[in-house]
Amino acid sequence: MNEYIPNGYTNWTEYNRAMARQEKRKMVIQGVIGMVAFFGLIFLDGFINTAF
Repeated sequence: MNEYIPNGYTNWTEYNRAMARQEKRKMVIQGVIGMVAFFGLIFLDGFINTAF
């Protein structure tokens, strides 16, 4: 089993674990951005309706 292992990793398990961790972080960041955008739109909508 002599497959190519990306540089900086000792084995595939380590590599896969690192990739999974990165994916999770990406998901969390996207979730946070989504929440901020969602509440921001609601806030802006309410603000515009009361201001004008």
